[in-house]
Amino acid sequence: MPGRGSEKRSLSGQVLVRLTPETVAALEARATAADITTSGFVRDLIAECLQLPTDAPDRRLSPRSTVPDPTLAALGQLAGQVSKVGGLLAQLFREADAGRAPSKAEIGAALGDLRRERAVLSRLMAEVQDAIRRHQG
Repeated sequence: MPGRGSEKRSLSGQVLVRLTPETVAALEARATAADITTSGFVRDLIAECLQLPTDAPDRRLSPRSTVPDPTLAALGQLAGQVSKVGGLLAQLFREADAGRAPSKAEIGAALGDLRRERAVLSRLMAEVQDAIRRHQG
């Protein structure tokens, strides 16, 4: 499949057209449904309207993920929570590396934060696993 660079070389003409947000959204939705780029979709519409051949390079989109959007959202949240836990641990290690032992209160607060984050991580992992099972079944 030719890349975008080859498309730019073979299609040198451009037309700037201002559209309403609703029109842009409709074009993007139809292009996505056709599994081509929005530009490719507009080129096809113009070629069809003007009864011209569509000899533009292949502009299919990359393969779509088969993972449902809610699963992707849960995975994003999961990654954020893992990052948060890593940040809490890094903070404790920085204190220790600096030769400063965290106080009992600081350790207690950090452990409480870690426990809460662990609970959130467990819930998100269960959501992701359930969504994957539903998608596969």
